[in-house]
This record gives sequence, structure tokens and C-alpha cells, in this order.
Amino acid sequence: MKHLASALLSCAVVAAHALPVVDQTPLKGTRLRLGWHTGQSFNSNGQRIRLEGPSVGADIPIFNLPMGTAQISLSPSLIFGGGLRKGKDSDGTLYRLMVTGRFGVPTSNLYGVVGAGISGGQPRGTTKFAKKTRFGTQLGVGMNLNMGMGVTQPFAELSLHMHDTVNRGFLLEVGFRF
Repeated sequence: MKHLASALLSCAVVAAHALPVVDQTPLKGTRLRLGWHTGQSFNSNGQRIRLEGPSVGADIPIFNLPMGTAQISLSPSLIFGGGLRKGKDSDGTLYRLMVTGRFGVPTSNLYGVVGAGISGGQPRGTTKFAKKTRFGTQLGVGMNLNMGMGVTQPFAELSLHMHDTVNRGFLLEVGFRF
């Protein structure tokens, strides 16, 4: 799993330096996200496991369609399942590297989110589950919050991640686009 974490970080760094310049400004439209993941319960090695916890991620633009109708991004994220609880809860770190598309609804602040990519997880403490890298998809909705904050543009998203049982669940995120 350390290899997957290294691969996620490497891809994000390479993307930040090698991807096309969007609107003549490097990384214009990059989004930083913070959120909360609520995972699906599953059984592993006789344990009932449910990974919940904070998430952090970014969306690094690869391609924008004209007039801001759609954006394709490289989207690494890290989820700290069980990271804020004490005691006999389920603990594990989840990793995702997605290619996501955000498609705006004309004359609205709403947009749709679709994505596909790989995910994996690393159990912590007494929690045990298989450490496998899997393919997964994402469907969601978002809203630009247009709060008049100048250069930064806040947003909120709710998405369903359909990966293996370890990485499956809902993710509610807020963030800023630069």
C-alpha cells in the first residue's frame, strides 16, 4: 500500500508540472477539497468494519471545454477512516486516484460529477482487511457557492464512490477553486 500512496503523490506532482496550461495560467481552476467519508459496512476476518472519517483531496485540471461547461481533472484523495475516534472502532487509510469530469448545468450553479480510477486501503491498529488496489467509479452532484470571495470560488459536492467494499461509500466535501 505504501507503493500506492507513493504513486498517488507522484502522479499529482507530475500532473502539476507536466499537464497542459489551462487558460494560459498554470493550474488555473485547481480545486482543494476537505470532506467527510461515510463508508459501507463490510465483514473481513470476522470483523464488522465501517470506515468513516475526514478526507483531503485536490482536482488538478487536465482539460477545459469552452465557456466553462466542463472540466476533466486528475483527482487524488486521501481518507482517514476512523481517524477521529478512540477505542474499538475501525481504522484504515483509503487512497484514491481518479480522473473526474464536472459538467455544468447551463444558467445554474449546479453541476454533475463522474469519475473513474483506482483505489486502495491500508488497515491500521487491530482492523484487518485485504490491501488490494481496485478500479472504481464515482457519481455526484455539486454546487458553486458564489459567495463573492474574490479569486477563490467555494463549492460543495456530494458523491457516491462505487469501488470495492473497503472504498465504497458517500463523500460530502467542501472546498475552494483557485
